[in-house]
Amino acid sequence: MIDSWRQLLTDKGAVMSPDDTAQYFTANPFPSSEAPCLTLLSGLTAFDLEGPDAYKFLQGQITQDTKLLERGYGFIADHCTPKGRVLGTLIALPTHANGARLIMPANNAEALVTNLKKYLVFSKASLNPVPDTQLLLVQGDPSASSPSLQSAFDHTQIPQERWQAATSANNHLLRLNSRDLLISVDTAAASEILKSWRPTLGGWRHWQKFLIEQGIAWVDESTREQFTPHHINHQFIDAISFRKGCYTGQEVVARMHYKATAKSHLYGFKLESESAPELGCIINADSTAAGKLLWRAQSGQNEWLILADLKIDLADNNLHLATEKAEKLSRFELPYAINK
Repeated sequence: MIDSWRQLLTDKGAVMSPDDTAQYFTANPFPSSEAPCLTLLSGLTAFDLEGPDAYKFLQGQITQDTKLLERGYGFIADHCTPKGRVLGTLIALPTHANGARLIMPANNAEALVTNLKKYLVFSKASLNPVPDTQLLLVQGDPSASSPSLQSAFDHTQIPQERWQAATSANNHLLRLNSRDLLISVDTAAASEILKSWRPTLGGWRHWQKFLIEQGIAWVDESTREQFTPHHINHQFIDAISFRKGCYTGQEVVARMHYKATAKSHLYGFKLESESAPELGCIINADSTAAGKLLWRAQSGQNEWLILADLKIDLADNNLHLATEKAEKLSRFELPYAINK
């Protein structure tokens, strides 16, 4: 991490973890999901895929259709093993006619990139880390909250359609939904944006909360090769194209979609607890095992958001953790329909 950037984060009140990830900011440790917020995504990293075969190569390796990149749109997608297990989740956005920026969890980048490069040797394309780049989540009106954000994009029009991308020089914007933007900018621009940002600042903890609120299960180092895309609701968040051609793991993913009957899905819950619930903890419906806790994020002093894998026929029951305290879970609706 660049020393001046680290010092700026510290001056702004960032609480840093040993791996230089800004976890949260002391002025507001638990930002509201409704208020404008600038979130530092220092737990993510970016790689640029470039070359005449870039899109063709990526088309054969991920679950989403790279034709979207050609039309100026990004997406979320998985890279799978031949057996359909997710090696990692990534966000892709177009950078130019023969290029895409791949954004992924830093703790899974080495494994994911190494696996992609096994296939890349047969293509006229390269995949390299992007130096001097910061990734940020912007929630709320960017023009009203930070004049420096608009200037970083040289008055480029802010994209309004979901997953629409925009580029100015080496800075990139991606519309995640009607309210939120993912931006990739150089450190100098990121510093100016941070200095001029007036509302709340968020860190990695807020990003984890954001993912759960959106019902997005993001496969990283801790969950690599544990799930198929269907197992973690990725068919509901447009992370899979069922019309594109072949890709690694496609046969298994297609069979799951067209021939298998799902017995469980991911559901979102709120929990009040003084301590972090254990990942993998069994969830009971009365005394019957209904599923298990897979992802969590702290949303308040004693509040947690959870994504849990639950049996469909037990998802509407009164549920609680299979612990001594039997903490009760309160269901919240994810922002997409779960088609049983």
